[in-house]
Amino acid sequence: HYARASIGVTRFTQAGSHALLALVREGELDVALVATGDHLGALVQTELGREPLVVLLPPGHPLAGRTSLGWRDLADEEFIDFHPTWALRPLNDAAFAAAGVRRRVRLSVNDVHTLLELVDRGLGIAVVPRHVGAKPQARHLVRVPLPERGAPEWVVSVVAAAWDRTTSPAPHLLELLADAPACHSADRGGVAVGQA
Repeated sequence: HYARASIGVTRFTQAGSHALLALVREGELDVALVATGDHLGALVQTELGREPLVVLLPPGHPLAGRTSLGWRDLADEEFIDFHPTWALRPLNDAAFAAAGVRRRVRLSVNDVHTLLELVDRGLGIAVVPRHVGAKPQARHLVRVPLPERGAPEWVVSVVAAAWDRTTSPAPHLLELLADAPACHSADRGGVAVGQA
C-alpha cells in the first residue's frame, strides 16, 4: 500500500481538538484528527475509534488498591488534566458535572507525557483514555476503571471541510484511514491518537 500512502503533507499542526477544528473551518488545514464531536457544524466527521476512560493514580495512593472507582470516590482528589482547548478536558468536566461531583484541577497541561510524569510524582490523579494508561511512560502508575454506566467514551475522528476532490489530498487520506485495522476492530478501540 505504499503507493496509496504517499499523500503530500505540506503542513502538520499539533494542537487541541478545538483549535484544530477552527483551523479546518478557516481553510488552514484540509483534515484534522480530533477527539470531539462538539461544534462540528458543516464539517464532515468519520469516526476512527472509541475507548473508555480510566483513572491514573500514583503508586501508594489511597485509591490505588481499588478494582473500580465511582465518580463520588474522586470528589476530594486533586486532578491533573489538559488545557480546556483539548477535548478531554471538557469531556471530563461534563462527566463530573453530570455525576454531581465537583473536582479541583490543580494542574493543566498540553502534553500527555507531562501529565503522566506529574501523576507519577504524586502531584494529582488523572482521568484519561485507556490507551494513555497503557503507554510505557505510565508503567509505574495504577489504572483503575470507571463505572461503565454514565461514563463517557473518548472518541477519535477525522474531520474535514468540503473539498475539491481533484486538488485536495483529504479524500485520499480518508480512504487510507477507512482501511486502517483500528477502524475494523470489533470494539473500535484500537486507535491511539494523542495529539487531539
